[in-house]
Amino acid sequence: MNIKKKIKNTCCWRFINTRPGKYVKFYILFLFDILNLIIDWYFYLKVELIKPGLVYGPPEPLIRQIIFGFCCISIISFIIETIQNADDLCETKKISFLTQSLSNFLVIFFEDIPLLTLNLIITLCRDGEPTIISVVKASIVIFAVIMRFVLIVVLNWFMDSKKTRSSIFLDMLSTTGIFLMAILSVSIHLLHNFPTSAQGDIELPNPVNFNHMNYATNKYLRDVGIFCQWPIDNDENDKKFYIWLSDITDVIQATNLSVKIRSDFTLNKEKYNLCIEKLDKNVCYKFENAQLKISNEDENFLKSNMFDIYAIKLVKSPAQGNKYKLGFISLDVNRFELNKNGTKTCSVINPRSVLYARDKDFSSSEETSYLKQSEKKLEFFSKKSLITVDKIWFTGIFKCKMSGDLGPKLNRKNISNC
Repeated sequence: MNIKKKIKNTCCWRFINTRPGKYVKFYILFLFDILNLIIDWYFYLKVELIKPGLVYGPPEPLIRQIIFGFCCISIISFIIETIQNADDLCETKKISFLTQSLSNFLVIFFEDIPLLTLNLIITLCRDGEPTIISVVKASIVIFAVIMRFVLIVVLNWFMDSKKTRSSIFLDMLSTTGIFLMAILSVSIHLLHNFPTSAQGDIELPNPVNFNHMNYATNKYLRDVGIFCQWPIDNDENDKKFYIWLSDITDVIQATNLSVKIRSDFTLNKEKYNLCIEKLDKNVCYKFENAQLKISNEDENFLKSNMFDIYAIKLVKSPAQGNKYKLGFISLDVNRFELNKNGTKTCSVINPRSVLYARDKDFSSSEETSYLKQSEKKLEFFSKKSLITVDKIWFTGIFKCKMSGDLGPKLNRKNISNC
């Protein structure tokens, strides 16, 4: 072939076939294999370090285990390729069956394609985040795939006239695998730049102005509340009612939101007072005959020494790269309890149950916010009357079930603020 002769007559080709040229080729391929190995394990560590937060969390354990398995295979592939390249460097091959065609086939079909497929599955279950960096990264990856295709087709297939039929067959399979890798790589990096709407439609935002928190707020967090079981720290109420504490968006906006619940529930569980203080607003209710009614004596209630006080703090932690994509909300509670001798003790408690949820009767068309509603009315919600976020948050093009927290993280290390 004329093209083949022209390539063989070039200086580069003649240099590659000299002794120094073979060493250069060996070290280039060796560095390329190390880089490929590092990328595989970086992908595994990146997935493994993801922690549950707002909306997003790690993939299922089975997927993480499969990724780990293929990363272990990548170590074996690296050893095989290194032995094969070192064998090619020798004047006489010591391992005749170990050819460049075989090692390429093994790496492509038992390492690269499986890991890219798993990466694509994860990408389809995550919302895209278009940024300038991700666009540049996509371009680099696509360029790397093209370069690998050139190396396999030109250097190891097209130019080698001593190949056996089995080697040619393996090269044809490897070339098909490279095309498949290119499709997977392009798909992954394109999908990473296109988020989806709540209906699953692909959006085309400007990567310069894209803000992931604003996007997630509009798609997931808006009109979702934080509900705490009442009583907060015991199971004396068999019906397990929930009371609304705040909207998620209120906590995000305030960053640090304090809520105080005052009640004499422990004195009389059938007839008691319940006061909520939040954002400089105080609302008191009287529970009687299984109903809550607004009380006109809120000032007296708030000053009463007969009440136990639950001081609740909701804190929004910022996003932490890939670990916490949107950050997370933590919750801690200090209880000021009245003793029989009239003194009060303070202790750190962990609520029995705190949920992210939406009231089934809530209408997103209502202009009245949860905060304004709470000034007029406080309801006890049964768990059946709440829609938890695992039933309303679905991520990515595949609309996968959310993998993040179902409620605020309980702060196990908090220090009493008594």
